[in-house]
Amino acid sequence: MKKKSTHLMLFDDTSSVVVVGAHPDDAVRACGGVMLRALSLGRATAGLSSRAPKLTVIAVTDGAALFGKTGIPDGRRTACARKAEQAKALKALGVPKRNTFHLGFPDGGIPKLRHRNRTERSGAYFCPWLDSDRTNDASYAPGIDFTGNNLTHILMNLLAAAKPPHVFTHHARDKHPDHRGVTWFVRKALAELRKSGVIDAAPAIYEYLTYVSGTPWPPAGPAVPVKAAKALPFGGRIVNFRLTPAEMKRKNTALDRLTPTLGPDYIAHWRRTNEIYWRC
Repeated sequence: MKKKSTHLMLFDDTSSVVVVGAHPDDAVRACGGVMLRALSLGRATAGLSSRAPKLTVIAVTDGAALFGKTGIPDGRRTACARKAEQAKALKALGVPKRNTFHLGFPDGGIPKLRHRNRTERSGAYFCPWLDSDRTNDASYAPGIDFTGNNLTHILMNLLAAAKPPHVFTHHARDKHPDHRGVTWFVRKALAELRKSGVIDAAPAIYEYLTYVSGTPWPPAGPAVPVKAAKALPFGGRIVNFRLTPAEMKRKNTALDRLTPTLGPDYIAHWRRTNEIYWRC
């Protein structure tokens, strides 16, 4: 039976939503509309329900490895600029600072944490762009060695606090190695939480299609829903999350805050009237 694309609300006024991005810009680009909807539901139910939607936004890396105009990453300067841009973009969406967590793990190093630098015994990953093997003082957990186990434990802590029924992150088959790695760690953290009994059931995971093989980039035009048969070469359940005109305007304002580093042409691909996810 052919699987059809869906157009879902995704969550309601009792939901908790967690958005995890590998880099400082990922959450805003892919999930700006979802975050706006969650915040809107939270405001609408404030004082009426003790389970009004909570929103948690996690940036796993600092973005230090982004190649600038010179063709060479500027390391800590780039990381600071991208973090500041993300803060401005999230402010434009209305996301409170207390809902945002910067983990400060190495941009470009997530695959190493998964395969080589998993434990203290195997050694921490040394990030050439930061000239360091641990998180800085401005990170969520300062002074933590860059190892896969440490990243897993931090994600477990944040996910345990949120207990979200809905998690948004990258697609497991994304071409970007950091994106694939982040999804692997998110899944591992959730599996460990279930194994230990901290959460009763696995949340619904919505993976956004950024650089997935076999999909057009950006996936479809600015107002064209994606159909499962055309979007994914491996099957799945496509969710076309439609933004209202007001949400689209707010998201565009947030995207503008990311243009100094990423450039207007790159950001133009994400000025869409819908956000597209693969439901796990």
